[in-house]
Amino acid sequence: MDVANFGRMLIEHYLRERRLVYLVGGDGEFCVKFTNSERTSVTAIIFSMEGPDGNIAVVRARTSAVFVPDQHARLTEFVDEWNRTKRWPKAYTVVGADGVPEIIGECSWLMDSEFPSDLFDRWVSLVVDAAATLFEELTARPLSPTAAELDSWLMGRR
Repeated sequence: MDVANFGRMLIEHYLRERRLVYLVGGDGEFCVKFTNSERTSVTAIIFSMEGPDGNIAVVRARTSAVFVPDQHARLTEFVDEWNRTKRWPKAYTVVGADGVPEIIGECSWLMDSEFPSDLFDRWVSLVVDAAATLFEELTARPLSPTAAELDSWLMGRR
């Protein structure tokens, strides 16, 4: 079993071993984009090293699926349900400067200075698969109105 020092080089090694095309951002994060063949959406997976000692591996997933500001409450309900039932990856919503909501899936792992590199590889694969499931579930079902939206609609009908 190979034991490796955790760092940016381990992430880069993981990406190169799989012959993935990636970009490196200004903060040293790595970004890989996957296109869903059944839909037109793209999932971006961002790998970074964070924390005061740079020993926290973080994998974030973002989808290119576009949502409108009116869907924010429904997206939040979807995320809340996901976090209660699936719990992994952690999902949350963010709203851009343009008011457009987005869902992000995220996992982090506090690493020791040395650990089995195959464990890192398996963890990343699990995170990417779980993020794909998150976005598949999100796009597979229509976003139902929230309870507050239904109450408002019912009150307006009286």
